[in-house]
Amino acid sequence: MATRVSRLFAAFALLLVAACSDTVVSSPPATDRFYYPTGLAIRHVDLTTGLGCVGGSASCQTQLLVASSNFDLRYDPATGGTVIAVDVDKALATPLAPLVAPALLGVARIGSFGGALAIVDEDSCPGWQTTLGKAAQALVASRSQNALYRVNIDAQGSLTCGAGCRVPLEAALGDPYGVAVACGTFPPAAGGTPVAQSLAFVTYLRAPNSEGFLSRIDLAAADNPRTLVDLLTVPTHSAVFDPVSTRLYVTERFAAIGYTPLRWITLAAPGNVAARNIFDVIRGSELRGMALSSDSAPGVPPSRAYLALRIYDVDQATSTGVRPSDDLAGALAVMDLQESPDGQPSTRILNVVPMDRGATEIRVVPRDLDPTTRKPRVDPVLGRPKRDLVAVTCTDDGTVALYDDEIGVVARVFDICDAISSDAGDAGAPPPCDPGDPLVGKQPFGLAVEALANGHARLYVGSFDRSWVNVIEIDPLQPSAAPVAWARIGPERQ
Repeated sequence: MATRVSRLFAAFALLLVAACSDTVVSSPPATDRFYYPTGLAIRHVDLTTGLGCVGGSASCQTQLLVASSNFDLRYDPATGGTVIAVDVDKALATPLAPLVAPALLGVARIGSFGGALAIVDEDSCPGWQTTLGKAAQALVASRSQNALYRVNIDAQGSLTCGAGCRVPLEAALGDPYGVAVACGTFPPAAGGTPVAQSLAFVTYLRAPNSEGFLSRIDLAAADNPRTLVDLLTVPTHSAVFDPVSTRLYVTERFAAIGYTPLRWITLAAPGNVAARNIFDVIRGSELRGMALSSDSAPGVPPSRAYLALRIYDVDQATSTGVRPSDDLAGALAVMDLQESPDGQPSTRILNVVPMDRGATEIRVVPRDLDPTTRKPRVDPVLGRPKRDLVAVTCTDDGTVALYDDEIGVVARVFDICDAISSDAGDAGAPPPCDPGDPLVGKQPFGLAVEALANGHARLYVGSFDRSWVNVIEIDPLQPSAAPVAWARIGPERQ
């Protein structure tokens, strides 16, 4: 059976054809629920200052922002997507209920087939709100509209998509998906003088001749100037930015057997594209999500990268000439990013950990944070901070894995409901959880992490098929233990 995420993209062209039919009746999207959610993001707002704060602390509001894709085109085919913002603590008081005020903070309508969601605010882009005086924004690319949406977020979490919200992207490219925010002081071009910049980079799942491109968008400029960044061969999937090294890492979407490039550009030294072929080490691998370690000292680049991989049958691909729609397995690769003598990251693969099929999104769960600096504390026994806990959604097999990088093994897997776990409270998922169904809901996809003031962390896991978002509170120092709390936000899709 074809993998679900493969079908998401394979069906896209057919759905657009259906959208053009005269028989299609356009209706506005639902505003009280998520609908085939994709991108998730968390932001914190101090209700007294309007700036950032630590989740779970006094006067700190946790806002969950969710992009809904309108995947089945039940609503308007062109603009049937939404971004919805909710107050997490208020929403948890009425789990699985339709979203209404005061839990519902805001709704904005966007193009269908939305992808990843990124936040630009004072935390992700220092100076954005204080120096530049800009409103916080949620950034989402729409594949149906080939556009980036810049949705304004006000101090109360209300959302607006007015003039300048819809930013056209490259007409010759297709399926914009990933969005990364990159802020800092670096040259606008090779040989230029470094200046403060606030940028967004958008990936494309399709391009002529299976080439790889990014759109670089100046978020601070009024007219959204856009530059095309050529990454040579292989389409782009996701991007992640390290502000210390100013490297932007970019994962790929399959284009050719034998080449699985992790690429990066250094914004402080623009002009060159570097790459490491993961296929050389992990045969049959295809990259998806990526996360950077959080255990480095302030001002030091991350020491490791975590890569979500899908593993396909190379022999079958070679004999048929196409990538099989079914995967053999999934994997998590741990990569060394320590600086080499040539000034580039080592990119040596340190560990390959088996995962379920459909490894997609990946996030780091920091642990043992100093309550003042919010940086990992030095462990008195290890003489360094504990390595990260890493969460991975495995969409095809319906699971979520927690990998403990301190000991190099998977600590816990949220897998399948059974007759015991469905009624076991903290040991299992909240209802509905029928025996045989995935604990987090079918097709876990979008993923976000929140570090709390009490040392715990929340995992936000969107069920693409069921259209709810799980909120799972865990103790990162005891990842194999049962969740501290678990609830779902948003009603189940009917």
